[in-house]
Amino acid sequence: MLLALVSPALAGLLLNEVVYDPSGADDGLEWIELCNSGTTTLDLAGFSLENAGDSYTEVYTFASGTLAPGAYLVVGGATGAYAGSFSPNIQNGGAETDGLRVKDASGTVLDTVLYDDPNTTLAEDGGAIPSTGAPAATGGKSFGRFPDCADTNVSATDFVLYTAPSQGVANVDPDGGGSEDTGTVSTVDCTGSDGIVINELVYSTDSEWVELYNDGSAPALLDGWLLEFGTSSFSNDAEIPVGTTLGPGEWLVLGSAGAAVKDIELDMDLGNAASTDGLRLSCNALPVDTVLYGDPNTDSWLDDTGAVATSLAPEHSDGDSLQRIPNGVDTDQCGADFVAGAPSPGAENTTGPSGDSDCTGSDSIVINELVYSTDAEWVELYNAGSAAVLLDGWLLEFGTSSYSKDAAVPAGTTLRPGEWLVLGSAGALVKDIELDMDLGNASSTDALRLTCNTVPVDTVLYGDPNTDSWLDDSGAVATSLAPDHGTGESLARVQDGYDTDACAADFTVSEAPTPGAANPVVEPPVCEIDGAGSLKINEFIYNPDGTDTGNEWVELYNAGTTALRLDDYTLQGAGTTWDEDFRFPGGVSLAPGEFVLVGGANVGADYVADGMSIDNAGSGAGGLRLLDCEGNVLDTVLYGGDIEDDISGDGGSTEVVPEVSEAVSLGRYPDGGDTDAATDWIPYSAPSPGSANADPAALGGDDTGTGGPKPGGCNNDGAPTAPGEGGCSTVLPFGGMEVALAAVALLRRRRRG
Repeated sequence: MLLALVSPALAGLLLNEVVYDPSGADDGLEWIELCNSGTTTLDLAGFSLENAGDSYTEVYTFASGTLAPGAYLVVGGATGAYAGSFSPNIQNGGAETDGLRVKDASGTVLDTVLYDDPNTTLAEDGGAIPSTGAPAATGGKSFGRFPDCADTNVSATDFVLYTAPSQGVANVDPDGGGSEDTGTVSTVDCTGSDGIVINELVYSTDSEWVELYNDGSAPALLDGWLLEFGTSSFSNDAEIPVGTTLGPGEWLVLGSAGAAVKDIELDMDLGNAASTDGLRLSCNALPVDTVLYGDPNTDSWLDDTGAVATSLAPEHSDGDSLQRIPNGVDTDQCGADFVAGAPSPGAENTTGPSGDSDCTGSDSIVINELVYSTDAEWVELYNAGSAAVLLDGWLLEFGTSSYSKDAAVPAGTTLRPGEWLVLGSAGALVKDIELDMDLGNASSTDALRLTCNTVPVDTVLYGDPNTDSWLDDSGAVATSLAPDHGTGESLARVQDGYDTDACAADFTVSEAPTPGAANPVVEPPVCEIDGAGSLKINEFIYNPDGTDTGNEWVELYNAGTTALRLDDYTLQGAGTTWDEDFRFPGGVSLAPGEFVLVGGANVGADYVADGMSIDNAGSGAGGLRLLDCEGNVLDTVLYGGDIEDDISGDGGSTEVVPEVSEAVSLGRYPDGGDTDAATDWIPYSAPSPGSANADPAALGGDDTGTGGPKPGGCNNDGAPTAPGEGGCSTVLPFGGMEVALAAVALLRRRRRG
């Protein structure tokens, strides 16, 4: 924290101290000290300093450089990384007010200081045109901010005169010694202040108390820090005693004499929230944390961003407190950070309003990795957002046909940005919290979801098929399903937090589970639509010689003129209904004129589809179709007998390609040719998986593959129908598949090499 009072858009860079009139010659000895009052490092490339008499002129532009939080940087002077002359020199004040300002690379004014008087034309950052500015600093003196690096947008208030400038370090405390600097340096230590928050409070009672919490990673010495409070301004304060230290993850309760629970007694008198009242913690007069509560903000209280506060903590009732939910989290917006609830002085805030779970930030929480069907099951959650989220009372729900079981996340559980939380069974070797869980084994689709107040936050559906019609997070019956993992493996998101609500796209099987750590990065799918309709089912075999399992295959062909990404494209087969047989993983690209072969483990496919089971069309028509990544049907073929179920071809066609014999493929000629008619398909008794289909004329006529004589005097096996006849195909019949596939593999390598 230690945030200076600047607006949200301008928070960070301030003009902190200036010497504009050195003793003797000015050239090369003037300097401007900048400070970073924010919490992130600033890239100064393109930032500029401007000088004004009546109007502003640029005097310096940063070519490069950075400024860390709490750090100082001096431009000009005789030494340092940015030493040298300003062009032109800085105005010396005198007859009227002059000004300096700093702008970012886009030209936005970040901070302005006006000095000397009288003033009639120059405006402060808030838009006011004051009659006076910072004090004149002639003859080698400086004017500098005190409190150091703090800003109220009123130069006359923010700056004091220093007889001994402090180039590149904190400005000293004037110590009440008039307009001149006494040189007394404050001894209050503000180390660790960025982790300290006002975490809970009770006001308007004889037993008022304020709870501080250290959300940081280092102890903080609160020796001499102030609690400031008031009803229209910070008119009262109470000093924290010497030697008070607050360690990481600890609470400190500062209570009035009547407070039943307190670590330190302080004299306090907080406002009753009849309108907005204020409470803040400060170190060296710099705000560490501010709470503004009650409504309306008639006194224009400023929040920790420096803006007039519009986000206000609510008023609490008798017996309640104001408390941060989640514990320790600070967005500088009191209306978002605080709720009224049951008090918990010196302990975790957990209640929230009305005892309900607080679902704030739920859109950033995902189920990131999981292991099921073992005595060591676990589920990893991940916060992909920018704020901590309280998971108090959230449920993990799971089941094999419905969400029949659940386990509650314990009260007070918080998940911070970019962090993981592992919920594990008793046998899990790695876990943050132990829960009783019994996840499905993916023999068909099983489900796991995280809910808050019965509202689904994230759902994972894994295994196939979805016979129980589980719904995905879009509310539709899920067709995109995460795969089944094996022993020693996990289901993991392709990247931490990656979530499209399509489980097949979001999850992959990880051979090396990473509970509580980052998932290995897999390129997420890219959905590229085949707008030209170039991708075709080009050849397939649905009734191989002998056993079907492992021997069926489908060949696709890019008949277009540009490469096409196939991420999340799917092949579906149908007997009575359409079911997914294969989904392409991310990163697959098919060039123009290129083939890709999908099939069983025995056919040398580019992509092995273990679950492929193309319908044999034994009692009616079978079907095969190709869908793009958005589920649009690109190409369909119906084959076999009569259509007996609710399946149709492209454009609603009911044309069916006649049944072919065992070991015969159906292929297009020419490759990719498509008129949506059954005549597009040629039976091939010598299939060519992964390469161009042969011209039927070169095979001695129409290669019907029906088992009878071919037109042109050839049998289905390529032999002449009568001795001495020629013109028969020399292509191997499908019985010689091993030889043919070896040749096909060689052709494929040559084409793609």
